[in-house]
Amino acid sequence: MSYCVMRAFGTIKVKSDKCEEVERILDESDVFSEVDRSEKDGIDVSSDYRRYDEEDAVALYKQLVPYIVSAEIEFEGEDGTYWKHAFRDGKWIEQTGEIVYKGSFELLKR
Repeated sequence: MSYCVMRAFGTIKVKSDKCEEVERILDESDVFSEVDRSEKDGIDVSSDYRRYDEEDAVALYKQLVPYIVSAEIEFEGEDGTYWKHAFRDGKWIEQTGEIVYKGSFELLKR
């Protein structure tokens, strides 16, 4: 399935000696437009307004499995939907989400 993503961002925690390999794999894929090394053994990924193909993402995630420890990547679709892909306990999962506003406070005091 292919559609447009307004925004995507997240961090992939990599096995200590695999950062360069994971960066190469991410750079060669078309899933994320930005790939930057973050903290030690972490890589930040992001995209703004681009085509998103779920088959491409799944193929990329399968390629990353031997090299990563964990990952959290959040997405916002052009239709206002939210979802997250996470790598936990050796498996990729997808979670749906929503923004919830709680509490209130006076923004400007007169």
